[in-house]
Amino acid sequence: MDAFGQFTFDGFRFDSRTGQLWRDGREIKLTPRTTAVLRALRPPHRIMVILEGESLLNDATALLIFGADKIPKLARGFGRSLGEFKKAKEDFEKEISAAATEQEKKPTSEAPKIAGTLPEEVKPIPTTTVTASDELTKKS
Repeated sequence: MDAFGQFTFDGFRFDSRTGQLWRDGREIKLTPRTTAVLRALRPPHRIMVILEGESLLNDATALLIFGADKIPKLARGFGRSLGEFKKAKEDFEKEISAAATEQEKKPTSEAPKIAGTLPEEVKPIPTTTVTASDELTKKS
């Protein structure tokens, strides 16, 4: 936030005094409710000063603990670790998406082949005799 009551976020610039919002040099019209929400979200100037001071304090503490020559090495190592983590995350996401979109393989139409001889096909024998159950249900 600058001294004129403006703050920026994600490429937008909001003026809390006038309630105007800009992106890429063009003004975006806001409803009164949206303007009130953005004004409520605006960080107070005192908090911004404290955060900037805290950041300087953190930087000075790191400088005292690690020394000026080791901070770049630590930053490089941290950057490499983040790069490896990002690569592993992308590989994992690719595997998951490939498994999710992979279609199940359909079995082939051929029956599985079994070694050896198969038994002969059993054929039903036609019956011409009347069974006991037929005699009971038969109407005279």
